[in-house]
Amino acid sequence: MFRIGFISAGVRFSKLLPFHCLEKKMSTATPFALPEAVLNAISQGTNLIRAYREYLGYSIDHIAITSGLTVEEVECVEAGHRFDKGYRSRLAHALGLPETALDDASGIAEAA
Repeated sequence: MFRIGFISAGVRFSKLLPFHCLEKKMSTATPFALPEAVLNAISQGTNLIRAYREYLGYSIDHIAITSGLTVEEVECVEAGHRFDKGYRSRLAHALGLPETALDDASGIAEAA
């Protein structure tokens, strides 16, 4: 059993729920698929991050600000330079992508 709590109109409520309810909610993740336009750009040699950024209509400046990276770092990542996994997770979050989308298909090699 686990307890959930919430506040409504200033009154605190709590409810005990069995763990199997939590398991169902955690296991219903929706698989992620890239849009066809992004897949087409990737097939023509565009880096996944750049293709998805352009698909969303974001500038490099916007992604740099949102991810906390510099414009130069984003440009280097889009050019295929090697960076730590932290860069990938920051860029994934800035683009609204699951981090796993950038693990293998992104062309962002992990730094040795």
